[in-house]
Amino acid sequence: MNNLAQTLYAQGDLAGARKLQEQVLEAMTRLLGKEHPNTLTSMLNLAQMLQAEGDSAGAERLHRLALECRKRVSTR
Repeated sequence: MNNLAQTLYAQGDLAGARKLQEQVLEAMTRLLGKEHPNTLTSMLNLAQMLQAEGDSAGAERLHRLALECRKRVSTR
């Protein structure tokens, strides 16, 4: 799903890519947990798509959340 979202993004289908990446993030969070490295990568991918759509505030929120999670995980 992530690869397809990235392909849609590369083709310029930002809305389709965002929708699919949101599904990827939800699935990763449910299956792996919110602080798993793959979940955080999915979060950053979604942030990239939000930024491309012009949602800088949403992208910043996800970037900050991913950073906080990475810091927590690295100090364990």
